[in-house]
Amino acid sequence: MLPEELPSVIFITVHPDALSVEALRTVKLVIALGDKAPSVVAQFCELIGDEAPGDTPVPGDEEVLVWNRDAGERVRAVKAERPQQAHKRHTRKYAEGDLGPDRSFYFRGPDNALNLRAQNLLLFLQIADGVDDDTWEHHLKAGHYSKWFRDVIKDDELAQAAADVEENASLSAAESRKRISEAVTRRYTAPTKASDI
Repeated sequence: MLPEELPSVIFITVHPDALSVEALRTVKLVIALGDKAPSVVAQFCELIGDEAPGDTPVPGDEEVLVWNRDAGERVRAVKAERPQQAHKRHTRKYAEGDLGPDRSFYFRGPDNALNLRAQNLLLFLQIADGVDDDTWEHHLKAGHYSKWFRDVIKDDELAQAAADVEENASLSAAESRKRISEAVTRRYTAPTKASDI
């Protein structure tokens, strides 16, 4: 049983037919995107037993179809604005998850005397803060930090920030460590834990 109206509810689906007809009948605004947007609108109408609106346009590049059923408007193609902020994928996973042994960063040092595994960015920062300068600079000069950020973390901006530090031979170990740490924490801040609230 559903109420006749569901204020402030958004249904997101690629298969409208997977939702109940009762839920679909509560929809006041339909937004469809992609090449099949006109057929999505037609399928929606068929499912709820309404006549499909005439003259449904085909959306162009970066356009979506918008149909305000509640206002009785016709279907319009509207240009969708891209988000202003950078999209960061899996931020929490990279910050505090376990990337697995094959994708972790290993602080080994110039003589492979160490085998300190950083399974995420927070552990990377903790271990980086505690390793000796020779180990830190070995990986710095070899470009290992920027390579890991680019290839595993999939963050080109962080990789570039690290590469800039790696290429600056005038920096001390402490300063280079500080700059890479700041670049990581700027982009991947640890989520607030419930106990901190």
